[in-house]
Amino acid sequence: TTVDISGVTFALVPYFHRGRLSRSRALPIGDVLISHEPPRNVLDRCIGGRHVGSQCLRSAVEKSPSKPRLWLCGHIHEGAGAMRVRFGKRAPATVCVNAANANPGLARRLVLGALLVDLHRA
Repeated sequence: TTVDISGVTFALVPYFHRGRLSRSRALPIGDVLISHEPPRNVLDRCIGGRHVGSQCLRSAVEKSPSKPRLWLCGHIHEGAGAMRVRFGKRAPATVCVNAANANPGLARRLVLGALLVDLHRA
């Protein structure tokens, strides 16, 4: 699903299990990608130190002809933060933000405040 707001296209990807992206249901393309899960190896380390992000989503973005300028995600509370990532050798950098704001582990309380992202600088 995509939503256009003031000329910015937001591509929305709900929580899903591995393998749900297919030719009939391809990854939506937009300036901003919003997914529940982070991509594999990007702000996705859990308490034990393992990378637990979605390889399926990462691969779909790597194969997409158009990369998002901004990727917003959450789910892995320990991975909260931001970083620039290139999803292809010559691809422009995507700003990835894990906006999870609950405590590490089983979420019981909010520990981080709201997050503001300037799309013009992303």
